[in-house]
Amino acid sequence: MSGQPSTPYEMTDQKPAPPTYDNAVQDALPSMETKPIESLWQPPPAQIVNQPQAQVVTQVQYVAAPTYGPTPVTVMCPHCQKSVTTMTTSEPSTMALIVGCVLCIIGCVPCCLIPCCMDSMQAVTHACPSCNTHLGRYNPS
Repeated sequence: MSGQPSTPYEMTDQKPAPPTYDNAVQDALPSMETKPIESLWQPPPAQIVNQPQAQVVTQVQYVAAPTYGPTPVTVMCPHCQKSVTTMTTSEPSTMALIVGCVLCIIGCVPCCLIPCCMDSMQAVTHACPSCNTHLGRYNPS
């Protein structure tokens, strides 16, 4: 058995082993030596100029949002920039419809329309009479 190789890895035609990782990386890296680049051009000397600082004044102006109610309100329209008294339209609110349905379910069929006719259960939409822009809505609570 000494004359014949017992495994294919023990053959005599073996190629040399590849280099180790450290050797391969070390040979591939460029030299880290750097030389300064000399230039004949010199930048002009820096000039320091003292300029006065501009003072910024910020004024915050709070504008209260109009509170819309069940009646028309005088406001400044943000769309047409006119001072107007709002045009209002009313319709039954969600609460009025729920109360009406509950009254209908428990058997008070004639009374189920009463919440839809009450002013305190009406949702009011405010609009500008000049440009018909929707300005706000009042929902009773």
